[in-house]
Amino acid sequence: MQKERKNHRIFIGAFLIILLLLFFSLGKIFWQKKQTQKNSTTKNSANTTEEKNPQKLFSLISPQEVEQKIGQTDYLIIDLRPDFVFEDCHIESSLNLSPEDLEKLPAENKNKKIIIVDDFSNDSNIEKILNLQKNGFQIFYLDGGFEKYKALGLSTISFGYPDSPFDVAKTKPIDSATLKSRLENGEKFKFLDVRSTKNFEKSHISGSVNLPLEELEKRKTEVPFGRLVVVDNNPLRAFQAAVRLFDLHFIDVVYLSEDLEKLRN
Repeated sequence: MQKERKNHRIFIGAFLIILLLLFFSLGKIFWQKKQTQKNSTTKNSANTTEEKNPQKLFSLISPQEVEQKIGQTDYLIIDLRPDFVFEDCHIESSLNLSPEDLEKLPAENKNKKIIIVDDFSNDSNIEKILNLQKNGFQIFYLDGGFEKYKALGLSTISFGYPDSPFDVAKTKPIDSATLKSRLENGEKFKFLDVRSTKNFEKSHISGSVNLPLEELEKRKTEVPFGRLVVVDNNPLRAFQAAVRLFDLHFIDVVYLSEDLEKLRN
């Protein structure tokens, strides 16, 4: 009887050991399978990231080279950042397009070298740029994006914020009384009126040149040489025009810090 009990215990013990070994083996297999899947996912993710890395897909152009190409007719700088970000600060002569508009770029631009300015935030932008390249456009990607370009202190066009110490430092305000006094003392100024063409045609200072604020950058070559006074019915617009003129490398500029009507009266 005791012998049978002993054999029974041995049998149960052996069974439990086999069961534990079985569970251990199954657990190991399951863990290895999970690790394989995890490694595969990580590898695929890394490959996807590498596939969409602009440095691997496009010819890069340095920020310094881009600055040198500003205004050259055989280059087209396209900025894909959102319009409100572009308006805040951008590279001179750059064209702000949405990714959708990029797909509609006229074929005549295949003769130009296209510099893409982007912020790396949207993979779909990369795909659209790739399609452009596959269709025969000459694509160059700004190395480091706009942030690197700006961080290097290269030329940009600012919107002109009156609460920005950087923008304020670019400008020289003058009130109507001081301006009248200097004119009476024989100083020569050229008046740049940045109001709309419609308002300018209603009435303006004799001899003044009209270039609306919104068109200053693209009509840079029409800005008169010499000491400039920027005027507008809104002093804020005159200030913003003075900021842009500074960014466009016009240094001898003052802006009327009062309503234009006060000067005319």
